[in-house]
Amino acid sequence: MESKKYFIIVGYSEIWENICKKFFNNQSSEGISREIKKDKEYTLYFLQAGAKELEENAINEYFQNKINKEDEIIIFAHRFWGKGHPGLTPKTIENLKVQCFPNMEYILFSTADKDSYPCMLLKKIDNNLGNLPQILPSWKKLKEEVGKKNLIKLIHRIAHLFLPLDIDLMGIDEVKGRKTDDGKNAQEIYLEDVLREKDEAYYRQKLAKLQYIVAGEHVIFSQADGKIECGNGEIRECSPVAPQNADNLLSDNKSIYDLILESDKKNVVDSKEWQSLKLLSGLEKIDKNADEKNPTSKIYKPINYTSSPILQFMCLLDCKIQKVKNSKPIKLTDVQEILGFDWKGLISNPEGNPFHSWFCELMQELEKLAKN
Repeated sequence: MESKKYFIIVGYSEIWENICKKFFNNQSSEGISREIKKDKEYTLYFLQAGAKELEENAINEYFQNKINKEDEIIIFAHRFWGKGHPGLTPKTIENLKVQCFPNMEYILFSTADKDSYPCMLLKKIDNNLGNLPQILPSWKKLKEEVGKKNLIKLIHRIAHLFLPLDIDLMGIDEVKGRKTDDGKNAQEIYLEDVLREKDEAYYRQKLAKLQYIVAGEHVIFSQADGKIECGNGEIRECSPVAPQNADNLLSDNKSIYDLILESDKKNVVDSKEWQSLKLLSGLEKIDKNADEKNPTSKIYKPINYTSSPILQFMCLLDCKIQKVKNSKPIKLTDVQEILGFDWKGLISNPEGNPFHSWFCELMQELEKLAKN
């Protein structure tokens, strides 16, 4: 049986006055509209929330005789914010995807963000019901908007991976020349506090998660054995690691690379921004001749230690963790080694706080991709 496409908008009476009058008898009741066909592309339903949170079981009951598991679904749903703001919670809509509709994609929206695409579309529909279905967006446009939402979510996850380290290193730099109350070097104590109680792959794990968010299952980590050998905080041997607990790193099980491939902008992989993002993330193609627009399952791998400044930096931090674990004191030379790390041309502005420059350049490339 050929799969069908469905677009579902979840709202409530106060945000769609005309839709409510046309499709729902009782403004405060929960219910589903009649179907609206967008040519042969998809079927639209309005789903009205009552005065509370919609449960996944109730939604499933509305659609159990209308939608099959193999069908494609896009949902724009008002986010539940408590009394007076009915809709769906993130947990509910995720459960709906897992338990009922595996081919579902969604955007949760809030009327507080009036410039968001779902809010603008809903306003347009509510004010132009006489022109339905002509004013409805194409399925391609809906997919693009969902892709943008997923990309923004992934960018935020990357920011959260490295923001704590960025703040810590700026803090260590700011206390240069200061002493603690008991006369100890403030930078040494600060760095030791940052490294204490972390495992010896902590920062390489951050890098592995970045690589997984960038290219997901297209990265081969089979040779990322995680070996590390340090002597008094100095690196003798260090290898990349594979990401752990990676299940929740992606958005709708898609990496940034996946989102590019499913869009109509595959040429992005030829762009300077994509090549720069790979390099900043410590990734390279397994085969230099591999076609990034039409990949096999695995196309990327972590760059090895000798050729990857970002891996070298994370290895350096992990070695300092090992030093703390071995009850050896952090010295000013350790601080200087980290703050003065040689990034070997990876970043354009190595002055000041080089890690902050790497972080800023990484985020800038991600934002350029989002605009494309």
